[in-house]
Amino acid sequence: RSSGLILFLLLAAPRAVAGDVNLAWDPGTSPPVTGYQIYYGPAAGNYTSSIDVGNATSYTVPNLVEGTTYHFAATAYDAAHTQSGFSNDVSAA
Repeated sequence: RSSGLILFLLLAAPRAVAGDVNLAWDPGTSPPVTGYQIYYGPAAGNYTSSIDVGNATSYTVPNLVEGTTYHFAATAYDAAHTQSGFSNDVSAA
């Protein structure tokens, strides 16, 4: 999963509301980024689910179990769907 993409993603401090977590990040620019993939799971680096959010720079992850801690990271991808490395990890309970 390595690529030449340089990812300048910074997931904003997530806010959880009724089982949803709102995420936002800075867009990647070089080479041209065509979309983002959000990963989440029970521990940093242990991402058991993912969502392709297209070219959006914010997303609300729905239907999470309240009271459970989730860890989130993102990747950027180019037109060939080659993904960057993971962004920093953030968590929300």
